[in-house]
Amino acid sequence: MDIPAAAAACRDIPVLIHSSYVNEDPWSQSSDILDLAEAHSDIRFCLAHSCRFDRACLARLAALPNCWFDCSAHGIHCDAVLRELPIIAPKNERFPSDYTRPEQVLANLAESYPDRLMWGTDSPFYSYVARHKDSLVSLRSSYAREASCLQALSGDALDRITRGNILEFLNLPDHALP
Repeated sequence: MDIPAAAAACRDIPVLIHSSYVNEDPWSQSSDILDLAEAHSDIRFCLAHSCRFDRACLARLAALPNCWFDCSAHGIHCDAVLRELPIIAPKNERFPSDYTRPEQVLANLAESYPDRLMWGTDSPFYSYVARHKDSLVSLRSSYAREASCLQALSGDALDRITRGNILEFLNLPDHALP
């Protein structure tokens, strides 16, 4: 075991990692992160950005007792689906939902992965504007848009995503909170 992994395991520190779908990304492929989580079952991992809606990675994550995912920048990732950007899993590999309705996508994720999804805003990075090759990529959202998706959930799903699953990820018993 390497030093960072040993320190995380020894000190019971969970790890939140940016996740990517793009094959050329050498640092944050969801499948690579899941390989790491499988190799270090004594460390809790959270993969950001709903694994870019990669259905196989979400299913694999759900089977691991030490893995969660968050919905950071949910709105812009739904927009990326509609724009068919390569930063999101293609349709044949994507979690099935109505991406024209981000609140429905979040509800479907919460229903499919009730114990694995956590709220995440990635604030202030819920908008992304950058030059890639010869074009400008502009994905803009707001905290209000992100929160509106969350607020559309039922009470039980809302409680799990904003409290219960987060406490599990942090290994905090509910009674330990003030």
